[in-house]
Amino acid sequence: MAFNQKADIICEEIKQLTCVKDAYVQFFPLQTLAGVSHSSGFTCEDALFEEGLLFNLLYVNYGFTDFFGVPLLSGRFFSKEGSANANKILVNETLSKMIGNNPVGKELIRGNQRLEIIGVMANINDQPLTRSIEPTIITMREGNFTLYIRSEDAKMGEALRQTTQVFKSYGLSPHLKYQMMDDIFEAYSTSERLIMLFIGVISVVCLSISLFGIFSLALFVMARRRREVAIRRVFGARVQEIVRVFLVEHLLFVLFSAVIALPVAYRLMNQWLQLYAYRIAIGWLTAALAILAVGTVVMITILRQAIHASISNPAEVIMLE
Repeated sequence: MAFNQKADIICEEIKQLTCVKDAYVQFFPLQTLAGVSHSSGFTCEDALFEEGLLFNLLYVNYGFTDFFGVPLLSGRFFSKEGSANANKILVNETLSKMIGNNPVGKELIRGNQRLEIIGVMANINDQPLTRSIEPTIITMREGNFTLYIRSEDAKMGEALRQTTQVFKSYGLSPHLKYQMMDDIFEAYSTSERLIMLFIGVISVVCLSISLFGIFSLALFVMARRRREVAIRRVFGARVQEIVRVFLVEHLLFVLFSAVIALPVAYRLMNQWLQLYAYRIAIGWLTAALAILAVGTVVMITILRQAIHASISNPAEVIMLE
């Protein structure tokens, strides 16, 4: 509350610091559950909302669009004449599309409450990617409890030091708590990073086992088919032809295994991606690259053994057999 009473003055003073590019204050922080409020029960002319549809309420202050670089798609922002903002709102692009056409000038109605739409703001997403961008009502909210500061990375430490001095000059330094927005967004992907680490470790283990198995299989096959290779050489087969025969056989095994593995992998990955509101599509290129990678590993592993068996002396091999 002490900061709220002096927030505008402190914000203007911080803007004057050489290490600070911009500063802005508003009621709620964006990237916390405390900054997310919901409401329902609104109607609008010519718009059919689902029953019980929740609208996200975003409380902003003057300078929001400039500080965060969020453009207005149509209409205007709130006027600095407080009386001109009474029962005035903006909507985000998602809600605008649900209303249809140009919603500026239309009203959202709930009981005796009538809110005039004065502008449409581009979508912003300050929540984890598992959540879709909700239809949002943007409104002014008195009270400035959250301060945002923008600074260059190289000057961030100095900006924090000087900001602390400003707070101290107003007797507010004990109440100064800060977070980096990059850290907040990074925390959203903690589970994903752990999953990727786990998948990476498992992949390395599986790949190592597979390579060992392919190498062992190549040794076993070549040992059993040494006489066949020798006879082919006696009848005039060239080394390239013999190597090609073995490579084609093993690459057919790769294709056969891909026919089994790829549908299973696609289904599992697609189910996992359904958890995210914003996700990539698994295309044919991903499958092609996977087959190419496995095929390359098999070719390199088989090639050495096939060449070694092909250049051996046929007479010695037949005599040993």
